[in-house]
Amino acid sequence: DYKVWWGCEDHKLFGFARKQLTELAKKKQPFNFTMLTVATHFPDGYVCEYCPHTFGSNQYANVMACSSKQVTDFVKWVQQQDFYKDTTIIINGDHLTMDGDFCDDVSPEYMRRTYTCVIHPEAEVQNPDKKRTYTTFDLFPTTLAALGVKIDGNHLGLGTNLFSGKKTLAEKYGIVNMNIELARKSPFMEEASGISRQAAEVSEALANCKPKMKTWKDSERVNFYIKPPADVEDKISNLYVAIYNKEGARLMLRGAIKEEDGSWTFWVRKDFLGSGRYTWRVKTDSIAGDLYIGKKKSFTIF
Repeated sequence: DYKVWWGCEDHKLFGFARKQLTELAKKKQPFNFTMLTVATHFPDGYVCEYCPHTFGSNQYANVMACSSKQVTDFVKWVQQQDFYKDTTIIINGDHLTMDGDFCDDVSPEYMRRTYTCVIHPEAEVQNPDKKRTYTTFDLFPTTLAALGVKIDGNHLGLGTNLFSGKKTLAEKYGIVNMNIELARKSPFMEEASGISRQAAEVSEALANCKPKMKTWKDSERVNFYIKPPADVEDKISNLYVAIYNKEGARLMLRGAIKEEDGSWTFWVRKDFLGSGRYTWRVKTDSIAGDLYIGKKKSFTIF
């Protein structure tokens, strides 16, 4: 039942990771260990007891500095372990910061990118001085190559092994053209899979459904309850709660938790939102894509 910020503090996460990695290494079997830090998530990040005040009142900058140090300390710890000789570390940012005003002072000419770093790979970069243009697709074969997998042709799916000298799709066609081609429909795939027909049926069912939606407040939280009709329960892969301020700007879109009875629940701290009147909607993931279901509801925090 423990929950802080988006889960738990990063310094506790790293503590759990050290313990888990030590146990996994004792088994003398290959393993993959993946972890996600959350302290730098918007808005403004989470200030823990270890955060410095290097950047004064700039909370987000202080949180980033704190997170960077914790990641560095963790990597150094791994490098000191006996299992490191057979270990590859990959550090990857899943998206650019969504805390938009933090970048107000950054030149618009500066191309913001996510961070990717491969430490202690089995493979060697064929052209170390070449600046690469790549996408998430390329991380699939690159990760395998970093583990020592030999890839025939250095391509897997739509990705290219970045250790090789082969061009990525982004380098070959450019990002704009690549996105245009990826957006095209494939009649063959739609016909073979039946997805187009199924998607239309699911879309219609979800558009017409009337889920039960309610909120209630306790001393610290606003709690959300959503119960889709039984005939669409199995059509919903994921369900999200979108919260808007009185001006209609969306403040958050977060995943709800599916309960055993088919309902979905979610909560948000009152002090995270602050006093005011808010509206909320329900968004679903399904074979039909992203769809909003039900009517907008409102709640007030005093």
